[in-house]
Parts: sequence; C-alpha cells; structure tokens
Amino acid sequence: MTFELIVIILLVLIFTALLFLLIRSSKKNQVQGNQDIEKIEKQLNSLLHKTIEQSGYVNSKIDEIGDLTKKMTNAMTSNISDMGQMGEVILENILQDCGMTKNRDYKTQYTDYNEDGQQFRPDVVVFLPENRNINF
Repeated sequence: MTFELIVIILLVLIFTALLFLLIRSSKKNQVQGNQDIEKIEKQLNSLLHKTIEQSGYVNSKIDEIGDLTKKMTNAMTSNISDMGQMGEVILENILQDCGMTKNRDYKTQYTDYNEDGQQFRPDVVVFLPENRNINF
C-alpha cells in the first residue's frame, strides 16, 4: 500500500465518521425541537382553556349585572315606595361623599315640629350652624 492510498482511506473513514456524527446530531436536534414544540403546544392549550373559563365567568357576571339593572329599573319605575327608598340611599351617599357624618351633620327620617306645632318628617335633615336646618 502506498502512502497516498492510506491517506485516502483515512480521509474516507474520517468523512464517514463526520457524516455519521452529523446525521446523529441532526436527529437529536429534531427530537429536541419536537419536544419543545409539544411543550409550547401544551402551554398554549392551557392558556386557551383558562381564557375560555374566565370568559365564561365574565359573561355570567355581565348577565347578572344586566338582570340586576333590569330589576332596579323596574323597581324605580313601577313602585313609588322603592323609588323613594332609592332616592334616600342616593342622597345619603352624596352627603357621606361630601364628608358629612350621619347623626352629627345630618339625620335620616328625623321627626320635628314647625313653628305652628305641626309634626313633619323629612327624609333627611342637614344641620347647619346657628341652629338652622335644611330639610329634604
């Protein structure tokens, strides 16, 4: 055997070994890539299911709010007593938002007498300085 033939055989062996390693590495990367894709798919499916669940929850709450709004609208338009109670609640909330304190700055369902001695009962009485009041 000549030196050139030995070099050619060694080059063929090296080339074959490199080709084998390249194919093996390519398959390994492909398997790893497939595993990464499956992992991402599972995460996306999980997010999709959570989103669908939350969407259902939000829709049910929207329906509840719609039903409550209808009931409140019916109560406010059909029953004068309910309308009055709702007005009192709104007025009391406004007074509290203005920084007033119940039974100190105002009273609800307060019974009092006018100058003629007649009894009256306004929904709200706001107490002012110098013994003055505002009746609602």
